[in-house]
Amino acid sequence: MVNVGIFWVIEEKIWHKKEEKEIKKGKIDSDLAHFLVWESSPLRVKYKGCDFATFPRGRVIYDSEKMEHIIYADGCISEERLLKIAELFGAEKYRIEGDLHYRCDGCFSFEKNKC
Repeated sequence: MVNVGIFWVIEEKIWHKKEEKEIKKGKIDSDLAHFLVWESSPLRVKYKGCDFATFPRGRVIYDSEKMEHIIYADGCISEERLLKIAELFGAEKYRIEGDLHYRCDGCFSFEKNKC
């Protein structure tokens, strides 16, 4: 079994939701969607006026052929936080990759998150 899922970094805290999946051939991803998790989480209430894309976020998947996790993450997430994310998902061997899909509002507007 392997852990995969999604995360946000909000006010220097990591909020994550993970799933345990069976290892099979290829890339193993979570069925979790940032939008749906945000809508049903306490984050939506705590950060009223914000949405799932307001804060830095990312996804953790597993590549069974390379036997490593891939952490897709917003470029503004610190190395320190990325190490903690790897730890939270039990990723012993991993690589970090950027993806235009995982860009917070601050990265698009070059301003701090406002909501």
